[in-house]
Amino acid sequence: MVSFIGVRVVAAENASPTGPPNASQGTSHNADDVKPVESTSPGLPIGALVAIAGIMGATFSILQRAQRSTLGTEPVVALFSLRAARRQAYLSIISGVISALVIFCVFAGGMVQGALFPTFVNKFTYGTTVRFPMKLYDFFNSTGPQTHLDHGKLLVWCFIAGFAERFVPDMLDRFTSAAKK
Repeated sequence: MVSFIGVRVVAAENASPTGPPNASQGTSHNADDVKPVESTSPGLPIGALVAIAGIMGATFSILQRAQRSTLGTEPVVALFSLRAARRQAYLSIISGVISALVIFCVFAGGMVQGALFPTFVNKFTYGTTVRFPMKLYDFFNSTGPQTHLDHGKLLVWCFIAGFAERFVPDMLDRFTSAAKK
């Protein structure tokens, strides 16, 4: 098992933890070897799903904000205020996507754990050459929730990250203050 920025990379069963697969290794493992955890999650493009969940959360937040701001005002005033807030709406959606991707990385890194949070696995296996650092494509292609239940938990948390604009920045502030202690 190799740890890279908090993401556990588990090699295939017959692979050496420090290099490419070794055909001479048998099925016996020492205490340092880790067997890969199989995923029962669907093979969906996880990066796109995370981004869409963040967009949906941010859009829902924008819609609620727009409904609250137009209550009790003249329709023309409400229309102009919504038009003026267009740039803020676009920035909120971009912020929602970034927050969803950050929360994905937090879960993939195992920085928070518990019954409410998804369990992640990494299906990255060593090829004939070991390439580090792991490419972003390989990270998103091989890292993901372990089960369908974990998939649902991840998407709900990504929606929440897009919806609550201060959720991810406040969480990162707590991580940095805990790291300073």
